[in-house]
Amino acid sequence: MPSIPRRALHATAIVATLLLTPVLTACGTPLEGIVSESVESAVEDATGTKVESGGEIPADFPAEVPLIDGEVTYGGSLEVNGTQNWTVTITTTEPVADAFANIRTQLTDAGFMQSVINETADSANGAFTGTNYSLIVTASVADSQTSITYVVTSAVAG
Repeated sequence: MPSIPRRALHATAIVATLLLTPVLTACGTPLEGIVSESVESAVEDATGTKVESGGEIPADFPAEVPLIDGEVTYGGSLEVNGTQNWTVTITTTEPVADAFANIRTQLTDAGFMQSVINETADSANGAFTGTNYSLIVTASVADSQTSITYVVTSAVAG
């Protein structure tokens, strides 16, 4: 059986953490802490990558990235090859179009340049770039609320 390259295993572990942790911990059950810690430990052991996740904004989340008001349902922090990444999911009762318009205003007022923007009646997403961070924001309807996910990446020194 051919061996899987180490880089592929790292990428798979990182993607699994970013995608599965919010799903497995979203219910707020006693399993939340166990699942979160287990996933984090597995990724850290497999990749040497530091991972933090839970139901709040990560302590190291950059203050210069404004977030919409609402309930934080997921927050994660991940360092890969010296580049810091954060994921935050927030729910709000604002309709998608209003929430995304507010987010665009917050980010552009904070000095971020918008590039790709895609909006429909039930979803919106956009890419934004600042001096120190780039981010992708998605907004969609989930359980009669608007769910907004921010994926933020620190700028790579070069």
